[in-house]
Amino acid sequence: MAIFKGAGVAIVTPMKENLEVNYDKLDEMLEEQIAGGTDAIVICGTTGESATMTEEEHAATTRFAIERVNHRIPVIAGTGSNCTRTAIQLSKEAQEDGADGHHHGKIFHHVIFEFFITDLREIVSINHNLVFGF
Repeated sequence: MAIFKGAGVAIVTPMKENLEVNYDKLDEMLEEQIAGGTDAIVICGTTGESATMTEEEHAATTRFAIERVNHRIPVIAGTGSNCTRTAIQLSKEAQEDGADGHHHGKIFHHVIFEFFITDLREIVSINHNLVFGF
């Protein structure tokens, strides 16, 4: 049985010239996607500048999207990281904030074995709705 159906948009994270997240623009983009019939939003995925954001910005942006979407469609939080401890922490925070699933798209070859053996069990225990991008 499919957990998510349809097309999800891996939305970019708009930034201001001073490199802060542009929440007004993000709100506009989220509303545009929902009005257009998007089935799910992937926030802070690999197209969402997550690699260049601080952990605080990442968590705040995810939380903002979850709150703005307000259960109208699923929000899948990008919580992958090169650091498995960071991926676990981001996954826990996203789950607590109400994410419908997690996306882990930053698993590189040198950490795949360690990740799958040691940490995947903990992340899956946080939220069983897990999406991988390879």
